[in-house]
Amino acid sequence: MEMADNNHPKKTNLAQMKERRAALKKELEELQVELEDSLDDIKDDVTSRMEPKYWIQHYPLQSFGVSLLLGFLAGNVGGKKREKISRESLLKDSMLWSELKRALTRKAVQKIIAIIDSKIDLNEDDN
Repeated sequence: MEMADNNHPKKTNLAQMKERRAALKKELEELQVELEDSLDDIKDDVTSRMEPKYWIQHYPLQSFGVSLLLGFLAGNVGGKKREKISRESLLKDSMLWSELKRALTRKAVQKIIAIIDSKIDLNEDDN
């Protein structure tokens, strides 16, 4: 009878271990779901902050000022050299020039947004 008594605690212990294992597995699955949700939220937040619409809505005056500055800088590229170019060649190149200015402006805005994002991330990390 002692053998039966000795086996019984082992069976109980094994059953407890299986229950604990099942509970831990369930907890890990719940944590995984929460982590995936958190990562999705972070991805959505980062994606929305990369859109110019976000910056224009949250910082309209700053966005306007940046666009004015970039437009002014892009318009003054070439300065006096541009005056020497004939009117006909300007008309031919105006489409190309317009696209080049647009691309440069987009690139500059992207760089500025990246700088702002990095500063925001540093401030959030400090808090």
